[in-house]
Amino acid sequence: MSPKIRILMVDDHDEVRHGLRKLLSHEEDMEVVGESANGKEALINAVECSPDIILMDAKMPVSDGLEATNILSEKGLSCKIIMLTMFEEYLDEAMKIGARGYVLKGTDINYLSEAIRSVYQGKIVVDERIGAEV
Repeated sequence: MSPKIRILMVDDHDEVRHGLRKLLSHEEDMEVVGESANGKEALINAVECSPDIILMDAKMPVSDGLEATNILSEKGLSCKIIMLTMFEEYLDEAMKIGARGYVLKGTDINYLSEAIRSVYQGKIVVDERIGAEV
């Protein structure tokens, strides 16, 4: 059996993180290895948890996901970041600073799971509901 895709979830809403953890726990090839409530915590947990994928909200208090994505990209960590947000308007900025995926909240869990697998395999994913091309 292949190793599981290690996921760090970053969102300021506990309910979102807990709900995603529950949904992703049904995916045999995925494991949630950590949670962070803001970008500052994400920077620490990205080093401690060694995730393959970070699901990162764009806007959060303390330090937002765009700032954290930029810092993580500059540090050259091997994890890949998927922005999981309700804001379409940060797509271009997120992709320029190193995000490899951009998925809108409220997406079907099957779509999110496939997006995680695709980004893990090196592909770029943009939510089909945005209608933009990268």
